[in-house]
Amino acid sequence: MDAPGWVIPNSWANSVTDRSPARSSTRISRRCGSAIALKTSARERGRHGGRPKVVDDDMADHARALRTQGVTVPQIARELVIPSGKNKGEHPSITTVYRLLAEAEAFDDTDE
Repeated sequence: MDAPGWVIPNSWANSVTDRSPARSSTRISRRCGSAIALKTSARERGRHGGRPKVVDDDMADHARALRTQGVTVPQIARELVIPSGKNKGEHPSITTVYRLLAEAEAFDDTDE
């Protein structure tokens, strides 16, 4: 008999056979779950995913007020100060201020 025209690499064949115990243990842990995971979700435990916001509502209101007075965006960025987090005490980027003002403008357009 002739051998087939293709050969399965040994490492691939082993990974396929070794995967079944991992899958079954994952299924068991998902079925049983921990007591905490079954009772509450991450959000209910105070865990919020994603990157923290740089701009709070007070800062956004102040930026909008300055913009209506005719202050340029770079000047607004220099005046604002990040209140908390890793960059506390620094100024937001000009891009952040533009994004903030654009979101506010889009929100105002949907209100009308």
